[in-house]
Amino acid sequence: MIDEFWSSVLWGASLGAVYVAASWIMTRRALTRPVRSAMTAVFGGMMARLFAASVLLVAMLLLLTVDPLALVGSFLACFLVGLVGEVVLLQRIHPSDSGSST
Repeated sequence: MIDEFWSSVLWGASLGAVYVAASWIMTRRALTRPVRSAMTAVFGGMMARLFAASVLLVAMLLLLTVDPLALVGSFLACFLVGLVGEVVLLQRIHPSDSGSST
C-alpha cells in the first residue's frame, strides 16, 4: 500500500515534470516570434500538452496499479508550479500596461 502510494506520486510527478519541461521549451521557442503569433503558439501548445497529459493520465490509471489520488495530485502540484512559472515568464517578457486607465 505504501509502495503503491509512493510509486503513484513518482509517476504523477514525472509526468508533471515532463509537462513543465515541454511547456518551458515551447514557450521559450514561441517567444522568438512576433507577439500575436507567439500567443497563438503558446495557447495552442498548451491545449496540445493538456490533451496529451490527459490521455497519459487516463492510460496510467487504467494500465498501472496506482493510487489515483496520489497520481493526479502529484501531477497537479507539478502542473500548477509550472503554470505559475509560465505566467511569470510571459509577464516578464511581455509586460502589460495595466497601470494606466487612459
